[in-house]
Amino acid sequence: MYNELTLNDTCSLSQQIYSGLEFDYLVPITELKGNKFNHQLYKNYAKHNNRYIKELATMILEEGLQRTPIVFSDTPLLIGGHHRKRALTYLGVSHIPVRINDKNYTWKEYKNKPLSLMTMMAMDNQRPPESEFDKWCALTAMMEAHETQYGCAPSVKYITSYGATAGFSYTKYLNYKTLVNGNTTLSLPPRPELWNDVVKNEKSLK
Repeated sequence: MYNELTLNDTCSLSQQIYSGLEFDYLVPITELKGNKFNHQLYKNYAKHNNRYIKELATMILEEGLQRTPIVFSDTPLLIGGHHRKRALTYLGVSHIPVRINDKNYTWKEYKNKPLSLMTMMAMDNQRPPESEFDKWCALTAMMEAHETQYGCAPSVKYITSYGATAGFSYTKYLNYKTLVNGNTTLSLPPRPELWNDVVKNEKSLK
């Protein structure tokens, strides 16, 4: 049914900001669903990105939508474009244009593969500048997804790979673990006060 919609069926603002944009079909904004794994991967962003959403909305209003949100081939469920959807919701548009992913991936195929989907989303998503703690959260989310998908904890090789995707080195990962849990071998206690500063983006580990 979505294929029958044209820009003429949308609000005047939608027609303005989608002019010249390539897309496969239009979806009423209330029917375009976000991806639960996106929230797990970027859960910390939701706490501090309202300013970014407003800035993105202003940019879209002034320049038009430049990147079409990406969805699965079997349902209007987002792979990439969660921040764009929030910005467009903030603007009050009636519909959102989407493109089916190039590989024709389906939600049925990926709904039980959180790690594979997180990796895919990390490559497409447009997001605000990340703090060190944001990157830590993304890495730990991918590690948890690995355990869910494969039934075992990730090895050093995989943690290093996921860290490269998240922008967080394995050495820094070990330092963070020491900060949170301490290190009995080195007689280092946990440092909750320093950890709280890292969470608040007031300090980082070099």
